[in-house]
Amino acid sequence: FFRIFCGGLGTSLFVTLWERRTVFHRFNLIEVLNPFNPHTESTLKELHHMGLKGKEGLEVLNLMAGQQAEVLAANDVFWTSAWLFLPLIFLAFWFKKRKTTEVKLGAAH
Repeated sequence: FFRIFCGGLGTSLFVTLWERRTVFHRFNLIEVLNPFNPHTESTLKELHHMGLKGKEGLEVLNLMAGQQAEVLAANDVFWTSAWLFLPLIFLAFWFKKRKTTEVKLGAAH
């Protein structure tokens, strides 16, 4: 029960952190996408040459920003997991080993 409970708790924390970091990164990426940014302008020109004009180009740019935000958020979550896992490695050495008992067969005859 405890193992399943902790697995569900860890999964929900992982997904919540991923969603929040996605929103954070998406906000930061969209913030720099404006007509005064030369990179945005060059990307929109390239999309225009590919046949995506006006609103279509902006939709593709929005989709690209969303995908990049999800990748950055997943990267953040995995780094956080790694830093949380490191102390647990050292904590594992504090646990005692279980003593095993040997059962002799044929002793009861």
